[in-house]
Amino acid sequence: MSREVTIVTPENVSVTYQLSGIGSRFLALALDTVMQFVASVAVILVASFLALRMTVNWAQMARAVQAQSTWVFAGMIIGVFLIAWGYFIFFETIWNGQTPGKRLVRLRVVREGGQPVDLACAATRNLMRYLDFLPALYTVGLISIFFSPRYKRLGDYAAGTIVVKERSPHLVQIKPRTEPRHGASSAIGAVSIDALSPGDLAAIRRFAERREELPLETQEQVARTLTAPIMAKLGLAPPPDTSFSHADFLEALYALDRERQSFR
Repeated sequence: MSREVTIVTPENVSVTYQLSGIGSRFLALALDTVMQFVASVAVILVASFLALRMTVNWAQMARAVQAQSTWVFAGMIIGVFLIAWGYFIFFETIWNGQTPGKRLVRLRVVREGGQPVDLACAATRNLMRYLDFLPALYTVGLISIFFSPRYKRLGDYAAGTIVVKERSPHLVQIKPRTEPRHGASSAIGAVSIDALSPGDLAAIRRFAERREELPLETQEQVARTLTAPIMAKLGLAPPPDTSFSHADFLEALYALDRERQSFR
């Protein structure tokens, strides 16, 4: 069974991902489980410490602990519950499809169309996690991954997601936006972007906002596809310099559009 899957992005660019198998996903899950356990123990210790801090003196400690045990126990249950149910949802939402365990193993959850996961998507796939766990030790999930052509557990089917391996660090490192490369800004010069349609500006904005989610070579592929018709509308000739960054060119156009909007 092939571990590679090719996705056509909304910009009509093909991107190939390597799917994650059982071994790497199990390792990421084991790391996340350890972190959940450590966080749960920390909640219990903090709750116990706070209960003791509320006592007046050592003579009253026994009575105070007994009186407050119900509240402490309730707080611990709520904290552990939130860690158990919210850990994966929280991190996959704010870290663009990664948890601490997935980040260490270099895995990422993406939607089947290549888009990043959102809160609804992360919640769906992770609330299904407890069905994947049945009857014990993720038996259902492991069987599903083993027989799935895209290595998907039940949660992935429900949310429409896949788990892929990240590229090597030198491919995913992003150049800071504040440092344009290869004369992209000078290529614009004093050109007006009034000739661009709302659809062109929307495509530029979508690229600029999603740029950091893409590997460097994919950034340039997508940007090159978008740049050709935009340059024609702006009356600019394609740059002869092979080191020219189409991605930074679009970023500079995006900055011009934002500056224009700020003066309206």
